[in-house]
Amino acid sequence: MPRTTVHDLRHLAATISITAGVPLTVVSKTLRHATLSITANIYGHLTTQAARDAVDRALTSPNPIAFPGPRTPGDHAARVRNQRVITRTQLRKAS
Repeated sequence: MPRTTVHDLRHLAATISITAGVPLTVVSKTLRHATLSITANIYGHLTTQAARDAVDRALTSPNPIAFPGPRTPGDHAARVRNQRVITRTQLRKAS
């Protein structure tokens, strides 16, 4: 039987919590880490897998969420062209 320390059990509890879907902020506070980034650095690989699982569930759900397509560099230019630009002269005339 391998030797198990309290620290090993701490890691196990954090791993089980994250894979069960407990928010990282809650796990971080439970472990009493000083910052969320400490928890993310140690258990980041688990949250990546949880994110992948969430995407898989969302894509295979009977009511998928509709997301807009990817933006292209031309999208910004089109939005800027469609915005109405008001000049100083027009502002003076309006007031």
